[in-house]
Amino acid sequence: MRIDLNAKTPELPESQSSTQTDSAKRLSSAGINLPADEATLATHTRVQELQSQMQQMPEDRDAKVEALARAIRDGQYNVGAEQIAQAMFSEMAARSVFR
Repeated sequence: MRIDLNAKTPELPESQSSTQTDSAKRLSSAGINLPADEATLATHTRVQELQSQMQQMPEDRDAKVEALARAIRDGQYNVGAEQIAQAMFSEMAARSVFR
């Protein structure tokens, strides 16, 4: 299938291009005021706070990865069947929650 990047999108008829849905119009005409949708972004200060907290956390990942790679290279990394089964079970359980 090829995607044509130059294709124009069809214009919606005026009845479909309204900003309010039919149900919102009915509620509004019935005298029920709905709150407007609202999104809030984190402030710059909050982002800086989170970044500084992250930078203060110790970085042990590199040492752990290197130790694991060394153990695999040396043939000393052993995983038992029970550990494999538990990891597989945990993965299947996690996937079933998100479906």
